[in-house]
Amino acid sequence: MFKLMNSETREGFQEASITMNYRREIDGLRALAVLPVILFHAGFELFGGGFLGVDVFFVISGYLITSIIYTQINDGTFSVVSFYDKRARRLLPSLLITALLTILISITFSPADIKNVGQSLVASFGFLSNYFFYLETDYFNPFNQSAPLLHTWSLAVEEQFYLIFPLILFISARILNAKFFVLGALFFVSFYFAINETLIDPNLSFYSFHTRAWELLAGSILALVSISSFAPSLNKTISDFFSLTGLLLIFLAYLLIDKTDKHPYFITIMPILGSCLVIYFSRFSSISKKILGSNLLVWVGLISYPLYLFHNPVFSAIDYHVVDGSALIIKVISIPFIVLASFWAYRFVEKNVRNKAIIGVKAFYSFGFLLVFLIVALGYKAHTTNGFLEYFRSRLTERGGVTLVNVEEEKKLIDEKRQLFYPSNNNFSCSLPVCTKILIIGDSFAEDAYLSLQSLSRSDMSIRKIELDDPCFSDVYDLKNKVSCNGANIDLGLIFDSDIVIISAKWQESTYKDGYLFAKFITSQSKAKVALIGSVMFEDLSSFSFKTAGLNGNYDLIASSVYRNQRFDRLRISNKLRDLVSKDPNLKWIEKAEFFCTPSTNKCHLFEGGKPLIWDNAHLTVRAYDLYGKFLYKNIGDLH
Repeated sequence: MFKLMNSETREGFQEASITMNYRREIDGLRALAVLPVILFHAGFELFGGGFLGVDVFFVISGYLITSIIYTQINDGTFSVVSFYDKRARRLLPSLLITALLTILISITFSPADIKNVGQSLVASFGFLSNYFFYLETDYFNPFNQSAPLLHTWSLAVEEQFYLIFPLILFISARILNAKFFVLGALFFVSFYFAINETLIDPNLSFYSFHTRAWELLAGSILALVSISSFAPSLNKTISDFFSLTGLLLIFLAYLLIDKTDKHPYFITIMPILGSCLVIYFSRFSSISKKILGSNLLVWVGLISYPLYLFHNPVFSAIDYHVVDGSALIIKVISIPFIVLASFWAYRFVEKNVRNKAIIGVKAFYSFGFLLVFLIVALGYKAHTTNGFLEYFRSRLTERGGVTLVNVEEEKKLIDEKRQLFYPSNNNFSCSLPVCTKILIIGDSFAEDAYLSLQSLSRSDMSIRKIELDDPCFSDVYDLKNKVSCNGANIDLGLIFDSDIVIISAKWQESTYKDGYLFAKFITSQSKAKVALIGSVMFEDLSSFSFKTAGLNGNYDLIASSVYRNQRFDRLRISNKLRDLVSKDPNLKWIEKAEFFCTPSTNKCHLFEGGKPLIWDNAHLTVRAYDLYGKFLYKNIGDLH
């Protein structure tokens, strides 16, 4: 098996360059990039920084792509069409196999998770999965088992780089004759963004192209230096020292850096610099060439692309279905099979697709685009049907199963409760000489808070509600004037009569700061004390029924499963708002997650006496109103 690489590895490095000699050690470095990533995803604590293998990949990609393009520009043979054709033939085959594998695996998922997979399929083939997963989840969330395509975020970053970099290099090299200046400037701009964005929004910085481009550009600048006429020829001793130093930096990064460190940040320089040292100096180093050029490492490097793509869907499926602590063992057992599948994909799919004599242009693009269209269409269908929820619900009923919640019945009870307390924006009225006037502002989650406090029937409180969705908070400039929101003119005058204002919303990435500023504006314009309620969301209970069907009504096990399947993306945004509010002495924060969850036990209880407290993924049922009302009343006690 390993002997194949002696005659066939050249295409693994220079796909188009006719002046560059094949360098086995770079394929060996690929192996040292992909293996730590796999071990990290498997759960080996020793490789806490294994995710940095992706950063090593970025440097390698920048180096190789720049070497190819710049050499062809100098030779006058560069073709945009040819470049993107080679990129498509290089990237698409294994990505398509990965998508099909993911679809096969997701058949065993719950409808809500199938919907998420469908969305990620569309994002992956739209070169946008990095930003999709930024909105959906934290990369280091330990409960990412329903995101088998999470690792494609790095592929999206590279694809975005490939879309614009050829033009940048062509203009800077041929027209401006300032390639080092342009790429150097872009490098430092991207690095600046990375440092600043990591301090402001670490998750956005982790996934974003503009905060990762400097890593690819490091490889690009290195390639230009290597090709340039002033690149020095170094003796063996110096090359051995620096290339081995580079390897040491990479391994120290894998061992010493972990998910708690800021990244990408100054510390990321360690694996980036290490990769650059290895790539540049290993050309003249006999020691690193011997290490990285070993048959085994080169062979792993050749299959590193399908190996990277295939492992995560398999690991995801294992994490999804195995909850008894044996997941690590099963992942280790699966690795040889993943390696064999990767070799098959490289040897019999990728190599044939790259050979136009075997797979012609018409055949490749006709079949490829048809398959992409069908996969994207299926993903879109999964999104619009909520993961084919009705189909699975009918299947569950046919098998004698029951869903965890009767949605229509719960909605009917809520409508009956609304009749008692609407309209909600009348003037305050107290049955006692003195009472606390509480105004709740926000979306449907504000209604939950309103109906819950009303359900307490306390004569010492007068409660009112104004419906104002969080995207409209930024439109409030004067509390005395009406604000337009979703086609309605909203009167906020009740704020001036309020003792306490509670703001509750689902909180989105685009609105949580507006919610904070809106709360501060109210405190500056009125005598009211202001509290904001955090957001917490779970998997839709109707969908969750399929995931808990085998738990036989064990609500303690269900609570553990609920915790693992909560919407950590929403919790992350809510925590950002919490951090802002906690720094302001004039504002009060109410952590809604505490109503359901006990982080110390990793459990969230959505049932009381076997009956659901929510009817979808977050909104309360009538039976939860009294409990939530008491929870809120306790939390605003110091504001009376």
